[in-house]
Parts: sequence; C-alpha cells; structure tokens
Amino acid sequence: SHSMTLKKDSVETKVARGMKDYNLFDLQKEINQLNSQFDSLGKPLKTPTGKYNVILRPAAVDNLFAFLYWMMNMRDADEGVNPFTGQLGKQFFGKSFTLRSTLDDDSLIAQRFTNEGLPGINTNLVKTGVIENLPTSRYYAQLKGIKPVSQSNFVIDGGNSTEQEMMDSVENGLIINNFWYIRFIDKRKVNIPE
Repeated sequence: SHSMTLKKDSVETKVARGMKDYNLFDLQKEINQLNSQFDSLGKPLKTPTGKYNVILRPAAVDNLFAFLYWMMNMRDADEGVNPFTGQLGKQFFGKSFTLRSTLDDDSLIAQRFTNEGLPGINTNLVKTGVIENLPTSRYYAQLKGIKPVSQSNFVIDGGNSTEQEMMDSVENGLIINNFWYIRFIDKRKVNIPE
C-alpha cells in the first residue's frame, strides 16, 4: 500500500494504491496522476447548478462503492430503509456495471472465510446492472430460509475507456478525484448514476 499527498497553499490532493505484487507498482504513473489532479485543482471555476456528466477517478469509485456497499444488505432492503428495497432481480445500475467478489484472481486479496466463519465464494452482487444478490448475514438468512451471501473482495467490471477518452467524450462535465465523509440525505432515496 502506498499513498502520496501533494499540498500547496489551499490546494491539496492525494493518490493511493495497494496491490499484492510490488512489481505491478509504477511510481512514475502515481506521480503523474498526483500532478494531474493537483493541476486540475489550481484554478477553481464557479459552476452553475445543474446536471453534469461525471468522471470518477479510482479513489472516488473506491470511496463511493465502499459507502454504497455499507448500506447494501438484504435485511435493510426488506425493512425498506435502503434504496435496494424491491430491487433484487431488477436493473438498478447501468448495463455496463458489474460488482462481484472472486477468489479466483491471484492478484487480489480475498478472505477465504467470512467474518461469520463461512467459506468465501465467488458472488455476483450486480451483473450488467441487475442486482443479483444482496449481502445477508447468517442470522437473517436463517430467518428467511435462504443461504447467507457475503463477499471476499470487490471487483468492479465495466468499460475499458481511458480517462482521456472519457474526457474527450464529455463536452461539459466534472471529474471527481475523491469522496470524503459522504453522508445521507435520505438513505432510502439514493440516486445512483449510470
């Protein structure tokens, strides 16, 4: 795991990267990303209220989906207190989005057993935008008469466009470097962009 922060006056940004194999770490790539983010923050522009296309950089995706996963569970959905109520088996995300957990990729860290002592398994939570599974504790699964669902890690599958290709395809939009201290306005009505 490696992180760097660049700060000058009121401008500050950070990059972080973690991996199992040090040979995959490219310091120059991380420095270039840090400089790119820093340069983009140097001249803030006043942006009118409205709808914008958004490009999320990796740290922003990581922060957003860690937060999203934190509230993604079957019991809360059944009790009507998260946005996944009634969404199992339905298209909820864009069709190019898949969220899964795998034990089969040696480059990823994966827990072989869950916190509840169950063996880890390959699981699709979302496949091509459709919610296939919601994490379910052993206790709640037993109450419902279903198998518990958990994950060993997170893999997000989607397109393979570069950041530059995404920027070239957006006439007017925003790039988000990071999310920090995300808070609910209404936990039941989270709007998730495609």
